[in-house]
Amino acid sequence: MPAITIDQLRPGHVLQEDVVNLHGRRLAAAGTVLTEAHLRTFKTWGVHTVQVHPSASPQETPPPLPEAFLEHARHATKRFFTRNDTRHPLVRQLAHIYYSRILKRGELPPAPPPIPEGPAITPPPLDQLLGQRIELASLPDIFTRIIEALGKPNASASYLAELIQNDIGLTTRLLKVANSPAFAGPRRVETVSRAIALLGTDQLCRLAFGISLVSLFSHIPQELLDMPQFWRHSIACGILARLLAIQAKMPASEAFFLYGMLHDIGRLIMLTHEPDSARAPLALEARRPHGLLDAERHFWHYDHTQVAAAVLQAWKLPDHLALPVALHHAPGQAPDIPAAAIVHLADALAHISLHGGSGVQALPPLDIAPIERLGLGEGFVHTVMPQLDAHIDEVMHLFFHHAE
Repeated sequence: MPAITIDQLRPGHVLQEDVVNLHGRRLAAAGTVLTEAHLRTFKTWGVHTVQVHPSASPQETPPPLPEAFLEHARHATKRFFTRNDTRHPLVRQLAHIYYSRILKRGELPPAPPPIPEGPAITPPPLDQLLGQRIELASLPDIFTRIIEALGKPNASASYLAELIQNDIGLTTRLLKVANSPAFAGPRRVETVSRAIALLGTDQLCRLAFGISLVSLFSHIPQELLDMPQFWRHSIACGILARLLAIQAKMPASEAFFLYGMLHDIGRLIMLTHEPDSARAPLALEARRPHGLLDAERHFWHYDHTQVAAAVLQAWKLPDHLALPVALHHAPGQAPDIPAAAIVHLADALAHISLHGGSGVQALPPLDIAPIERLGLGEGFVHTVMPQLDAHIDEVMHLFFHHAE
């Protein structure tokens, strides 16, 4: 069968030959039954034509969804956007995408897990919380040394290579990242030194920090929050932050992956060190979705962004990393820090993508003015969302399947 264009491809077509990108990296093997994810990947990598088996016909158009389901989807969308003004064009566009994704999945967003009842325990004041619960000395040595390296932009490549190579697990996972299309090019990377040469010391240091962070928060009670879904949301936010930074022509756009991945670290801190206090806001948001941030302030007298700011400062992380995380719910307070607006928008897009969740049942209010100042132009949402869909599973695999 002659080659057909990417626009003619449909889920269900079977590849007759391998599909490779311009660098020669194989994207899909001959015999693969194509899915929507494959089609998105091909478009992301600029594939124009492919060879398919003539005998294999694409899947038929699915039957129309029942009207009752459509009504439930409309209600779920209205409920999720209850704290935003859908008369604004951007908000209206996001609501439409959210609704369309529900229909495409054919199922409603999952309900939050039932959180066991318990007393609403007020945590200690923030300064006491840091002193009593969160001590840098209690962190793994590799983590503290990576934090120190993040605070030293002039850290040498040889120092970083030696630091990472002393941790076999971290080395293995970083090399997997360095060999992935999501973060690097087509060349095979077999050593940490080579990874540093390709990605740079800053980028590799940030990735090492992100990988170590996953291990640091691996014991959060599942009864409080679906942690695989939480991490999927965080990774989605990181991918989107990086893509948006590229769209906005921001310098050092690769740094934005870590900004997005870290955006809810304050909530992780509370879930780890004050699980009984973290329970009440999540339970209230599950019952009555009027804003998890407001629920935190009601029960704690501060919120997870303030926890993040205090912890990142205590860890002596540089402001360029800490401020986008601390201000991602209030980018209007930092007009000179566009990275905060990038993470703010990435968080919203991650929520409407339906890739994971952070306990939020109603989309936090979008701060439109800082988003508009980014100058992203029309169509940016339709540019970044397919790329997220194409890469999210791969990046999740890189960060969470380290035993392979």
